[in-house]
Amino acid sequence: DTNSFGITVPTYLDLIQASPSPVPAENALLAGALSSQTIEEYRALATRLFPELQLHVIDLEGKATKEFSERVGINFQLGNLLVPQVDVIGHQDIVFTNYLLRSLVSSIAQPRNVLINAFFAQMSNLLNPEGRLVMVEHMAPKDISLFQFMLENKGFSDIHMVPAATFRKRRILDRWLDSGNSTYDQALVDLPENHVGIIARKV
Repeated sequence: DTNSFGITVPTYLDLIQASPSPVPAENALLAGALSSQTIEEYRALATRLFPELQLHVIDLEGKATKEFSERVGINFQLGNLLVPQVDVIGHQDIVFTNYLLRSLVSSIAQPRNVLINAFFAQMSNLLNPEGRLVMVEHMAPKDISLFQFMLENKGFSDIHMVPAATFRKRRILDRWLDSGNSTYDQALVDLPENHVGIIARKV
């Protein structure tokens, strides 16, 4: 179920906890929010990693997600992720995305690489120095070197791409959400083909 942010929690935990340098952690942004469930899973992940984080969400649309965010104390803004958003959302220390590039490419009639380059440029503008872009995406092996080049070209360094670990079933995620843990049982995850976790440091 790749429509659930929480299914990919193991990947985000691995990428951030294995970071070779400290991750700044005052503000975090979820770029793109499918549902209130997505936002709740993002909140659980982010606050277990960094309890004092100020949380933000930005998306093109979403009345229900905006209402839910405001109810739980998350700053929600409507906005296009392909144009500057610093004045709207402020600079961020961590930006999380979850299969977002797939959605952008399928919904906007522009060449794929143009859209991805524009997205990486806006994420670079949005992040504070030393901030992290943390992503889970579908990616064919042939695209790995291209993504590496695009990220470096937009001011990112320490780029790591790993096979994405996902909880095997929704009930495993539900147990993790109930547990309060910031770790997970590696015996309960899969490594689906062509799903990749990415972390990159803004220089």
